[in-house]
Amino acid sequence: MSKGRRSGGLKGLGRALGLFRSRRFVLGTMVTLTVIYFLGVTVPQQRRIGPAAFEAWREAQPRTVAVLEALGMTDAFRAPLTYFVLTLFFLSLIAVITQRLPGLWRRTRVDQGVGLNPRSLERRPGVRVLPRKDPDAAVARIGARLEAEGYRLHSEAGGLRGVRFRFAPLGFLFFHASFGLLLAGGVTLDQSRFSVTQPVSVGEVFSVKEGPFTEVPRLPRAGIEAIPDFAFQVLSITPEATEGYPTDLSAEVLVAGELQPTRFRVNEPLVRGSTSLLIMSVGPTALFVCRTREGTEDGVYVKLDPLGNQEARFWLKACGLEILARPFAKEQGGIRNTGAGLMVSSSNTGRIEPNLPEGIEVAARRSEGEEPVRGVLEAGRSVSAPDGSWTLKLEEVRYYGEFQIIDEEGGLFLVLAFCFALLGLCARLVLYRREVVVVPDGERVLLFATADGVGLDRRERLADTLSEID
Repeated sequence: MSKGRRSGGLKGLGRALGLFRSRRFVLGTMVTLTVIYFLGVTVPQQRRIGPAAFEAWREAQPRTVAVLEALGMTDAFRAPLTYFVLTLFFLSLIAVITQRLPGLWRRTRVDQGVGLNPRSLERRPGVRVLPRKDPDAAVARIGARLEAEGYRLHSEAGGLRGVRFRFAPLGFLFFHASFGLLLAGGVTLDQSRFSVTQPVSVGEVFSVKEGPFTEVPRLPRAGIEAIPDFAFQVLSITPEATEGYPTDLSAEVLVAGELQPTRFRVNEPLVRGSTSLLIMSVGPTALFVCRTREGTEDGVYVKLDPLGNQEARFWLKACGLEILARPFAKEQGGIRNTGAGLMVSSSNTGRIEPNLPEGIEVAARRSEGEEPVRGVLEAGRSVSAPDGSWTLKLEEVRYYGEFQIIDEEGGLFLVLAFCFALLGLCARLVLYRREVVVVPDGERVLLFATADGVGLDRRERLADTLSEID
């Protein structure tokens, strides 16, 4: 490569670094990221609203959705544009840190700082001129006082420099490194996250490894084991209410491999390693059993919509029955009320009572076109066909919980990011670097104190104290 090409390449690199370090570039990337994340919160995201709702939105606003899809804003937090802007932001961050690193490292050294030359020192704003008959002894006494205050001293040509918290400038590195750890944590969480919401009844054992799931789980994007090896049995579910309003919801589960059960509340997840288990809401599970005149029996547990807005459709094949069921509804003031109103959830503000439904409304038939047999069943009650060919009995009603199961890596990065940010802020705002320079000059002593940013007031108080030393 010729010398001219090498020089041109270095100039190009220098211009690129200058661009990354410019305030406009950094501000531009931050504003762009803010807009992207704002769109991610306000624009319907395809993964959240589901295929049917997304297609309905696409039909209603085809142009808007087409533009958003082209930009990746229907999956904003995973869009290539988002990762591209994040890359630019962190490249600028690295460029700024690289530029400031040599200066920061010099400021950690005691032999680096305000010069000890009296001619240059006396021209500094804020320097104290102290008349002293024995300036060398006065410098020594001030140095002893500084050493007692925790300052590290450096002597040169009769002058003295004292520095306290000399490593505080490195707080800049720790604070900005926390952004990198946040990025690493966010990317790791996104790439490794498994999540699914699964209804599980009291007494039921559920294995995440074996399923089956009632919804399509969110699988990791990276080459990590897709489904966690986690299983649990629900022992009890306890919703609580005060004056008819939901106040709490807890569940007791026995995790596979453990000897003692664990109880946890609606906003306090059960955590085992990288897996978290949360209970989101609660509803009724009904056990239906059918018997035919010929002695055939069949039965099934059915999880019902707790508000009674949706009917559960199921079949008892051994009896040849098709059944619709939902919690019994009463009309109160024109409003459909299920009696129990079991949806106890942190996001639900409807009036509820913490008990199971008073009854289950059912409609059963054997063949299409046949008039269904209807009834409201309580536990232990049954309905029968007019000809006595079959009987449907409600054996029991128990709770089921909507459990959210999350498995993800990367939490350590977030903890380290918080610690680094806290350390950086403490170093810059609580400790900060403090420097005092004392130089003899004839029959006087020049005293100058400086501190980073927030330490300016304390600097003046310290200078006043040292000025009183004879």
